[in-house]
Amino acid sequence: MKNALAHIGVYVSNLKESQEFYENILGFHKVWENTNASPEGDVKVVFVEKEDLIIELIKLPILEERRDGVIDHFAIAVKEIDQVIEELKNKSVEFEDGSYCIAPHVFEQGSKWIMLRGPNGERIELNERL
Repeated sequence: MKNALAHIGVYVSNLKESQEFYENILGFHKVWENTNASPEGDVKVVFVEKEDLIIELIKLPILEERRDGVIDHFAIAVKEIDQVIEELKNKSVEFEDGSYCIAPHVFEQGSKWIMLRGPNGERIELNERL
C-alpha cells in the first residue's frame, strides 16, 4: 500500500461558488466532475487539483452535519508565503485575525502559516516549510 493522500473531501452548500473559489482564488483546476444518484437526490462532485493536492467538492441533496472524526483544517503547502498572502489579499481573501505564525521549532528548519476560510466555512491553512 502506498502511504500518500489521495484527496480531501469537503462538503459544500454551493458547488459553483466553491469551485470558483478553489479555481479562481487558490489556483486549482478541475480534473473530474460527476453526478451520482442517491435515494435523497443527486450527489454532485467536482475534483479540483493543484500540484499534488486534490480536493473533492461534494454537494449533497441534503447537507449532513458530521460530528465524529471532525477535522479542524487542511493545509496547503506553499512557497514564499508572504508573497502568496499579498496575492490573495489582492483577490479580497481575508485571513483569520492573529493566525499568521512563524514557528522555528516546527519541522527541521521551521515553518510559517496563516489561516483562512473557504466559502463553506472550511478552515484552510497555507503552510511554508522553511
